[in-house]
Amino acid sequence: YSGGGDWGPENAFDGNSNSRWGGRQDSEGKLWIGMNFATNAVRVRCFKLTQFGGNHANELSVQNYRDDTNQWETVFKVEDLYSSGWNETDQFGDVLNVNAISLSAHVLSLAPSLNPTQTPNALPSTPPSTSPSTSPSASPTWSYGKELETTFSTNNSGSGNLFDVFALRTISIREIDIHTVFGELEIQVYTKSGSLNGFEVDASAWSLISTAMVVGEGGYSRTPLPPNAFEPVNLIAGATQAFGIITTVILYTNGLSQGLLYVSDSNLQLFEGVGLGSTMIGSSTPVYSPRVWNGAIRYNVGSYTAFRLLSSASQTERGIWDVNEITFFSDFDCAPESEIVLESSGAIDSAHYSGGGDWGPENAFDGNSNSRWGGRQDSEGKLWIGMNFATNAVRVRCFKLTQFGGNHANELSVQNYRDDTNQWETVFKVEDLYSSGWNETDQFGDVLNVNAISLSAHVLSLAPSLNPTQTPNALPSTPPSTSPSTSPSASPTWSYGKELETTFSTNNSGSGNLFDVFALRTISIREIDIHTVFGELEIQVYTKSGSLNGFEVDASAWSLISTAMVVGEGGYSRTPLPPNAFEPVNLIAGATQAFGIITTVILYTNGLSQGLLYVSDSNLQLFEGVGLGSTMIGSSTPVYSPRVWNGAIRYNVGSYTAFRLLSSASQTERGIWDVNEITFFSDFDCAPESEIVLESSGAIDSAHYSGGGDW
Repeated sequence: YSGGGDWGPENAFDGNSNSRWGGRQDSEGKLWIGMNFATNAVRVRCFKLTQFGGNHANELSVQNYRDDTNQWETVFKVEDLYSSGWNETDQFGDVLNVNAISLSAHVLSLAPSLNPTQTPNALPSTPPSTSPSTSPSASPTWSYGKELETTFSTNNSGSGNLFDVFALRTISIREIDIHTVFGELEIQVYTKSGSLNGFEVDASAWSLISTAMVVGEGGYSRTPLPPNAFEPVNLIAGATQAFGIITTVILYTNGLSQGLLYVSDSNLQLFEGVGLGSTMIGSSTPVYSPRVWNGAIRYNVGSYTAFRLLSSASQTERGIWDVNEITFFSDFDCAPESEIVLESSGAIDSAHYSGGGDWGPENAFDGNSNSRWGGRQDSEGKLWIGMNFATNAVRVRCFKLTQFGGNHANELSVQNYRDDTNQWETVFKVEDLYSSGWNETDQFGDVLNVNAISLSAHVLSLAPSLNPTQTPNALPSTPPSTSPSTSPSASPTWSYGKELETTFSTNNSGSGNLFDVFALRTISIREIDIHTVFGELEIQVYTKSGSLNGFEVDASAWSLISTAMVVGEGGYSRTPLPPNAFEPVNLIAGATQAFGIITTVILYTNGLSQGLLYVSDSNLQLFEGVGLGSTMIGSSTPVYSPRVWNGAIRYNVGSYTAFRLLSSASQTERGIWDVNEITFFSDFDCAPESEIVLESSGAIDSAHYSGGGDW
């Protein structure tokens, strides 16, 4: 309203319930009010809407603005605000607490700053060291401790709680706070490599790492486990680890979907899990899903910079170990096309024969099967050979070890070097190389294909560069624009197309494949390539918001978005779906989305654990899922888990920069909409302490009363 007074949209965000926005319709008969998020990125899960008197809206859409497409996109819509069970209204129907965004929490990214820095720093950044260390520190230190907290707003309880974490960087989990009742209690902590999915009641999959006595602090309070209650749990970047907290009464919160991301920082992600109805993990244990673990994890951040194979003199035939070649691969099955090529100059060893000739460790990485490392033991009786990763970070899932003649090692440990603790950490150890089923040897027992890192794929991070830039650029970077745009582009464009590929190394097949993706940034999925047999086939594509976990055979949970005819290109080749086979699937940063590909024969790969991260880039993660034994999703459909979808997803990257509530003149009492206040919260239940305070200057609206006053 512009007829006098103050009725602008900023009144809905000023914290004053007596001022209000005098909402008027735009040229299309729409009334809307929202916020440009021009300060920090915010995570909105809930909002409170206070409407004024009789000037209510009865229909409401929540929309996000996408500046790369110049469009508003609807998050959800409700057609009758006052009969919807998820709204809590006061006695007059004016105040609504709306758990609006019960999808994964939406991060609304930055609008352009209205006050950008006008000039860059006059001095470039400090130059890097010209003599970086190439050996471990003699007195290493951890980076300062970090903490990831979920919530202590319990609304349920059980006798156990299982949940997954995913390490975005290499970390060491040191301490845990839990949520329990008052009194003295025994707490058991279990863990397992990989996801809990499929292992909820499999006691053999879990390792007990702590039994500790605590005095419970009661509901809504932290109960810390004693210091050093368990040995640090070390996770390399890219690893999934499951935890279980077992006690008489554990307090937790009902969730939205098992496997859905609940909370994250730049180092660690934590996912919704399950509750247990018994203090024993076993086939008869009641499982309640989904449940959000209440607690906090304290951890340190570190990195691995080297990798070695370790044996001992007592485990070789003659106290020596000769190795012709070691090759690293990014596929679990040592597929030749996944070979990782490394510079042999980074090779390291315990010692080698020095009686003449060339027997150094670089021979094991030179691609020549005739040269060899003549391994000798160190002062502790250990023989080891490895690699400093001084080039790119590498993802190692498998290695091939070629030993020479009779100078074999029979025992082998795979270790990573942690430069912040000055220690080698064992990834795994096998005590009899030649009787272990997961090794494939040649007829002489010389060549082993070892699916060594059959945990989640291990990323070995960078050692210091041996050739750093000696001086910084003489000129600072280009200054930012002094007049950034504060409105959408009239001719928006997407950033250039991206692609995330899994694998086309199939070793199994079915009639369907379901899998989850997680958006690290706001994206729009546009095209999909699949893996199938030769010939003409009908392909159906399904999707659902949130994870597939718990919905594998629930047809009502899935939406069919495409039925397309393709000519299959056969095994080990891509079969693209036709262009525009489905409407773009838009995912806001922080969202999980499940997909299902259904056809007569779909080719996929056996996995390690349902829900385990399989492949990722900086924008999108894709997880191991399940195979289906039928072209119909239903209660009788055979489900095979875990299975890795074979294919590629092409997508564009964008961002949301504003948020608005939308109604229409026909859905108000008198064609106007008056709003006293809108408050944003980071909790799903609009908890007062989670209120997000924003500057009202970012308020936007369709139009408002201009007949006097401030509206």
